[in-house]
Amino acid sequence: MTLNALLSDLERLGVALEADGDRLRYKAPAPLPPALLSELKVHKAGVLARLAGPPDYSVTRSGRRIGLPLTEAPEPEPARPVSVGTLPEPRSLPRFSVPPVPPLPEPLAALVRAASAGVLPPGPVKLDTGQADSLKDYTLGWAAAYLLGDREHALSELWRAYGAWPKRSEA
Repeated sequence: MTLNALLSDLERLGVALEADGDRLRYKAPAPLPPALLSELKVHKAGVLARLAGPPDYSVTRSGRRIGLPLTEAPEPEPARPVSVGTLPEPRSLPRFSVPPVPPLPEPLAALVRAASAGVLPPGPVKLDTGQADSLKDYTLGWAAAYLLGDREHALSELWRAYGAWPKRSEA
């Protein structure tokens, strides 16, 4: 017999279970059959674990409240119709005015497309102001900065990256 089957049988017989430390106590309206007592001993650890979990306090088919999860899901309540008049009014969202982003000059746009496509050479690249670990990451980072508003500085850095691009003449 499974634990769920045992709990279902105990529920059907009106047995109330409770944990007392590592002991299992039960109250039954009538003496339990020896076979059911034997199954209760076999599944004692599982029953104690269920009792230790959060109580369900669901109403059984007989109308009694129990502290064990039911073995069957309760019947769902039927959906209630909702009239449109009971819905809350939609909240208006604040309007933001985002200025348009000027397009990048075509050579820089080609560099950003190459970086996005992953066709820039891997590895570190020497710039006129130092070295970048990756031309792709450097380019995409400054392209993002350009979109976020740091346009003058980003354009300057993108022109540096363009100068370090070995295949710029093929773009």
